Amino acid sequence: MATPAELARLIDLHLDDLRDTEPKWCVGHSEVAGRGVFATADIPEGEIIFRERALVVGPTARKGSILNTCVCCHKLLPVKDFLCKRNCTLPVCDVCSDSQIHRGECDWFIRWQPMDLIKDDSSMTVNPMSLRILTAIRVFLLNTNQRALVNAMQANADRGYRQEIIKAAQCFRKFPTTDKTFMDNLFRVVGVLNTNAFEAPCRKGDHDTLVRGLFPLTAIMNHECTPNASHYFDNGTMAVVRAARFIPKGAEITTTYTKILWSNVTRCIFLKMTKGFICDCSRCNDNTGNKIKVQSLI
Repeated sequence: MATPAELARLIDLHLDDLRDTEPKWCVGHSEVAGRGVFATADIPEGEIIFRERALVVGPTARKGSILNTCVCCHKLLPVKDFLCKRNCTLPVCDVCSDSQIHRGECDWFIRWQPMDLIKDDSSMTVNPMSLRILTAIRVFLLNTNQRALVNAMQANADRGYRQEIIKAAQCFRKFPTTDKTFMDNLFRVVGVLNTNAFEAPCRKGDHDTLVRGLFPLTAIMNHECTPNASHYFDNGTMAVVRAARFIPKGAEITTTYTKILWSNVTRCIFLKMTKGFICDCSRCNDNTGNKIKVQSLI
């Protein structure tokens, strides 16, 4: 795992023009989880602490998703003939099909030879398992510093992540399963995404969808059931973190990985299943559970 100093350097490069001249936060060592984000000055309630663009974005492909959604611009596509004309089997609009962001992933999918599509009344179905792995493949197409940032992030080990890759590999005839280096890297990238990525709402015209975005700095903030900061997403591509209450200089800036009004039991189950830890804070240990008055984070 990268040191806080190395992680901070990579975060600076990632933020680029969104990096404040005199930021009120820094990445440092945390007693909670090794690394965290800390206030370098007093931060008033309601103040925006930082903004961050997604390092990589892709479709969630979760159950119930509208799969005829462009994987690049996220607009809704026709119910028929919405797949890439180069036969990579990804749903993409005509404008984005020739874009740089799609061309690289398209070449990879074509090289791996997607399985024949199921045809039903002249429409073609998208395999959600191959669609879900797209975000991970886009990580491989990032530049050197961006990939180093992904490698510096925590990746929880979970056997279920390997099953996700196996199911995706079965969508192709020539998926490089015998390339140990590639598969090891892919397994770790999937682990990073499943540990750190957010599902963010995105609106394109009248079409609402959820995208899977990796926001490294936002993800580095540690969890607290009564956090001092809140975050929201601007159209799936920008994370905005704001102080939910006064944060004194030196304090760790925390967010919540759950819904703030969930019960103790619900939060516990969610954190264990998705983040791999059990919260032991005073709120979680309070048997009154939902009777605790929670400060609004809006």
